[in-house]
Amino acid sequence: MANPPESHRHHYVPEGLLSSWERKNSSNQNLVLAYQWDTFQRKVVIVSRSTKSFCWEKDLNSLIRHPMGRDALETQFFGPIDDKGLAAKQVLIDGGLNALTNQQRQDFCIFLMSLRARRPEVIAKLRTDGAAILIDGLDTDTQISQVLNEQGISDKASVHYEKITQTSIQDRAQLNVQKLILNEAVGKILINANWGVYSLRGNSSFMLSDEPLVTLGKYDSPQAMWLLPLGPKHLFYAANFIKDAKNISTSRSDILAKKMNIDSISQADKFVFSISDNCHNLVEECWRKTGHIT
Repeated sequence: MANPPESHRHHYVPEGLLSSWERKNSSNQNLVLAYQWDTFQRKVVIVSRSTKSFCWEKDLNSLIRHPMGRDALETQFFGPIDDKGLAAKQVLIDGGLNALTNQQRQDFCIFLMSLRARRPEVIAKLRTDGAAILIDGLDTDTQISQVLNEQGISDKASVHYEKITQTSIQDRAQLNVQKLILNEAVGKILINANWGVYSLRGNSSFMLSDEPLVTLGKYDSPQAMWLLPLGPKHLFYAANFIKDAKNISTSRSDILAKKMNIDSISQADKFVFSISDNCHNLVEECWRKTGHIT
């Protein structure tokens, strides 16, 4: 059996999360409405596309070499995280927090942690700064240099390491994204936080940005909170302080939706997704305040 084609389109916002904002157009196509800043028209505009067209970079998670393929990080690591996390997301929407199994709670916890670690800027930093630290550590180690000299090896330690291991130091640095996501210290606090799902009433709806996870405070502070819109009508929240969780659960729908949407818009990179087509003023106001546009 032939190997599957190598994956190149790597989404940093999983399609299965974004698909909750899909709506059918007049041609019966499932499309997502996204607000973005048009630099030529100097205004916020709406673009309508499929989920495949948003929030991806070519070869974002591709490695230089790997025995399971250059796309192993994308397909073998992020793939299962997304499949399990999105399954848990649907359980949260359909049945609420009490419908989650312990395993699904853990799956969703890892999914949340992956949303920040898979950001393009994080992956780029691992590839450059992370690799530079590893190379410097090898090349400045006097003991390693002494051993190489005694063996008559003129290569730098980092070059010799790549030759004998047939691996890339850049790949080794990039693969550290797995440690960021599976960080036990952060995961333990998050999984034991006060979780809840808020269901909006009335006409209000949640927006989703291309940086979907909103976090408040350092993960181990009493005020820490994790917030993720699961869909236009559902918001997941986790709070270290039980009073913060109760405040969300008892909030008025219109007030909570507006506050959450402002937070989402404010941290967006390029796109904000919505089921409503009349949010231009709110998006532009938030982006001007945060310096996103001038």
